[in-house]
Amino acid sequence: MIHRNKPLTSTPGNPPVAAAQERTRAESARSLKFLIDHHQELLEQYPGQYVGVYLEELVAVGADYTTVCARLDALGIPKSNAAIRFMGQVKAPRVWTLWKTARRRTDNAD
Repeated sequence: MIHRNKPLTSTPGNPPVAAAQERTRAESARSLKFLIDHHQELLEQYPGQYVGVYLEELVAVGADYTTVCARLDALGIPKSNAAIRFMGQVKAPRVWTLWKTARRRTDNAD
């Protein structure tokens, strides 16, 4: 049940929410910094896989995003506090490839 008189976001009179939001931002930033600092190493060790980093530790590796998220959930780590990235090149979406092919055909038709 949602109480209309209770604030859902941080306000000066609600410091616990503000503290939790700041902790989430700080943990997320540390996780992302570690991922950036060790990107090349992770790319070499886990090519074509997703990795999940929490604070300064690699905590999950998987073939797909949902596997990494499930591991984070099992460890009790909120996804908003972790950094999850695919280690490798992401293929262009099929729509983009089709658009480029159609564009070439119309350019060559002139």
